[in-house]
Amino acid sequence: AELRASRYAEAEASFTRDLEGGEPSPIAHFNRHSARRGQGDMSGALADLDVAVQGLPEVLTIRIARAKLAFQAGRFEVAAGDFKKAISIADDSGEPVEAEWFAGAGLCYGELGRNDEAVTEMNNAIARKPDEPVFYCNRGWLFHNLGRLEEAERDLTRAVEIDPAYAKAYKNRAIVRERAGDSAAALDDYRRLGALGHDVADEVARFSA
Repeated sequence: AELRASRYAEAEASFTRDLEGGEPSPIAHFNRHSARRGQGDMSGALADLDVAVQGLPEVLTIRIARAKLAFQAGRFEVAAGDFKKAISIADDSGEPVEAEWFAGAGLCYGELGRNDEAVTEMNNAIARKPDEPVFYCNRGWLFHNLGRLEEAERDLTRAVEIDPAYAKAYKNRAIVRERAGDSAAALDDYRRLGALGHDVADEVARFSA
């Protein structure tokens, strides 16, 4: 009740008393992670999720919660493992697999420099949710990291076709186009960013010089 009322400090104290009062429950650790996260204690929240995952390794909700928080904390190996484990659990139990889980694993692999694996995960995400511009933007940047510039530009173009106001995709496409030697096209993307309200005066001046 305290957690639902956003009384996070009181909720944490209650869950701590619960954990101290008998055999520690993985669910109590999971609940306390929410209270700690609500107070900005990401380290404490992750510590609780680590215990919860050990106690209930097949529970999807706990796996995904740790995957997302571990990603935010820069624990990319842990996050990737959790996203992949969640996919496996869902597959085995016949539950639906979220496209975002594949995308999450892809982002983790990208942060780890494992770009080929990251592209594979993004392929899976796009196959399940083909109209999500973020997935194309992310895969496009992975292609850029691999030096596959034509594929990168194609994905980033697809992202802005789906969402014409997607600033990050324009910025990434400008970088890809400049790297490919197409300065005019890069300048066009920066001008599009400017029209969306972003400060790109320095970039426009550099290309216009």
